[in-house]
Amino acid sequence: MSHAKTRTVSVMASLLIVGVALGGCSTKSAPSATEPSSPSADSSPQLTSPDAPKAASPKTDGTWTTLLPGEAKDDLKFSTDGTLSDQDKVLLDSIPVTYVSDGSALYAKRLVVSDSSPSGNYTFVKGCEEADPSSGLCWAVFLVDRAEGTAYPVTVGKYGGKDWVQWSSDDRYAVLVEVMEGSSWIYVVDLQTEASKNLGEMSANIDLESFQWTGDRTFTITVDGSPMQVDLDTVFQ
Repeated sequence: MSHAKTRTVSVMASLLIVGVALGGCSTKSAPSATEPSSPSADSSPQLTSPDAPKAASPKTDGTWTTLLPGEAKDDLKFSTDGTLSDQDKVLLDSIPVTYVSDGSALYAKRLVVSDSSPSGNYTFVKGCEEADPSSGLCWAVFLVDRAEGTAYPVTVGKYGGKDWVQWSSDDRYAVLVEVMEGSSWIYVVDLQTEASKNLGEMSANIDLESFQWTGDRTFTITVDGSPMQVDLDTVFQ
């Protein structure tokens, strides 16, 4: 009997030790898959797509500057020989404004230059038929790309658009407006691809002061008393 009691006590003690050991392990069980633990304060931030829209771009309130031959603005020079240059690099050998029926051209006697994009790389330049600001059309529009050393023509309405431009803060898009003959048109230029889009004819009652960027790819503007929202990713699809 004594030997049987001894074996019984030994077995019970062994089971007790195993139970304690298992109980200790259970206190460090992994968190439930349906309830992930909260990240610590110094955990790495989540990465976002480089194409994702960023914060709203600031509104531009800059003015356009008139240049006569021999004058310059921000290293853009309109030479007396009719060329356009940036820091002595010739961007345009000549600036044709109007082509006539015999194939000849009327060249710019005056330029109107926009403020530059946020990086300072892009600027719009309009070529005008006459030196007198009160006469002559400025319907030849060029986009200067200083990094590439180029100035290429862009279409902004029939007469070159108003002296008004809004730039996205990431230097990707520019928004311009043409108002004439009871209608208005919004033109958007993709500065990287040189593509431009016309958002269609709309009321001439367009409130330019209402323009607001709501992101690098989106903006709002009031037309005929109603706000219009534009998503540029959709426009350029």
